[in-house]
Amino acid sequence: MKAACEASQSEVSTRTELLTSGLLEYGFTYRVVLDHELAKQPRLDNAKTLLRYGRRSASDEEREYVRLTLKSKGHLSWSEVCDGAFGTHSREIVCRLVLEGGLSFDVDLPLGPETQFLERRNH
Repeated sequence: MKAACEASQSEVSTRTELLTSGLLEYGFTYRVVLDHELAKQPRLDNAKTLLRYGRRSASDEEREYVRLTLKSKGHLSWSEVCDGAFGTHSREIVCRLVLEGGLSFDVDLPLGPETQFLERRNH
């Protein structure tokens, strides 16, 4: 995260260009997020929720269970996650996978029962 004045500095611009092109060949994207973008609601509240629940790492078995579930259903709703779709640590697993870039959801909408989580391609 950078303040707008920092993001336009030559050193930051050069680093951004280098990381953007270098990570692309590995299937990753790099993006500078400005401080005012992160402070917008509901993004900020969503980020706080992800950080609160996403501290616990997910096991390989949990990751595979999520992958297979998404393969068959296409998406997961936050209500399913909160109801324990993956056991007692469902929220922790899904939030961790979002933080790692394996799952995504619309961060510009408030996290609620109907929020859909999708497998993120090319992360």
